[in-house]
Amino acid sequence: MNKSEKAIKLFTTLNCNQAVLAAYGPDYGISEELCIKLGLSYGGGMGRQGRTCGAVTGAYTVIGLWAAENAEDLPARKKLAALKVQEFNQLFINLYGHLDCKDLLGYNLSIPEEDAKVKELNLFGTVCPKLVGTAAELLGEILK
Repeated sequence: MNKSEKAIKLFTTLNCNQAVLAAYGPDYGISEELCIKLGLSYGGGMGRQGRTCGAVTGAYTVIGLWAAENAEDLPARKKLAALKVQEFNQLFINLYGHLDCKDLLGYNLSIPEEDAKVKELNLFGTVCPKLVGTAAELLGEILK
């Protein structure tokens, strides 16, 4: 099972951030259990506020873990991470047009009526798995 498939499978029980992070975390010495704890607050666009998609923020965390292993000192790690985040963002935006959950879903989860509509339309089951899988796949491409 590749990372994209693993993240999609994990998303059946986890939020989008947790799924992406848990698919990659063990490669960087972070247990799946700790990844799940670390990602608790990021689902639904930063605590269900419709902001940056959790799959994207999960990818950012993985990029940070990767950069920490691929540059010598903190300034170099920060620079490398920023470059990879920019690369990831551009690829994701090229595919989906946005980074924010509310824009990707077309509804703002922080508004109860819109959250109910997302559930009614099963967007967590149709749109979100694609976003999670894509985030994990893009990580595999840019972190080679």
